[in-house]
Amino acid sequence: MKSSLLNKTIETQRLQLSRWHAFEYYFSVFFIVGLSVYMMFSDYIMRSEEFASSNLSFNSFFIGIGLLIFLNLRKKLKLQFYHLKVDYNQIQMALNQTKKDLGWNIVTNNENVIQAKRNWGNVSFGGELITIIPRQNGLLINSISDPDLRTPSLFFHKTNVRTFLINLYNVVNDTKIKKPEELENKWSTGNLIFRLVAYPFCLVSIITSIFFIIPEGNYTLGVGLSLFCLFYLVSDISRLIN
Repeated sequence: MKSSLLNKTIETQRLQLSRWHAFEYYFSVFFIVGLSVYMMFSDYIMRSEEFASSNLSFNSFFIGIGLLIFLNLRKKLKLQFYHLKVDYNQIQMALNQTKKDLGWNIVTNNENVIQAKRNWGNVSFGGELITIIPRQNGLLINSISDPDLRTPSLFFHKTNVRTFLINLYNVVNDTKIKKPEELENKWSTGNLIFRLVAYPFCLVSIITSIFFIIPEGNYTLGVGLSLFCLFYLVSDISRLIN
């Protein structure tokens, strides 16, 4: 992280990204909103006004989804401050343990800032960027979707933060509190039943979109539904593999 971005991050307690990283971080928003707006105008230009009006609600829906994703991504840039009396060596011990627990890849590690990345196991196009900034009386920390990867990560941010903080607490207090990934049962009855319903639904939705919805000219609905279902399947399967 450049010193100017780091200083502004500390001042605002919000992670500052370069212009290119900001574009990549918000890429999903640009894609969803841009595609919806394009389809909205193309319907009016290339098709009848009646057809465009009938699709207006679908296009507006996905524009709304894009805006909600934008607000969620922007919120995640906020760094949370934790009052902890720790030294640099204790932070390093907790960092090493978290690296073992979650497979963090440390990309920056000095007294001013620590940044790590975590990929979705064998899935290389999704993951998180974790930022830790030591302060005199505590830590600034957050986890966001990796700006270098254009697939937003929705599931592991709290796990990243909590696991590191629990490891740090265990180091400082010589305790053995269980971490979130140790408590989570990915194969519980509830999760299994949900997947038995969700997986077939996603597969049927993707097939329906490809062979029925998109050929009928409802591109926004078809593409949006397919991407949403595909994203859920890939992200959930990656959680199970990891």
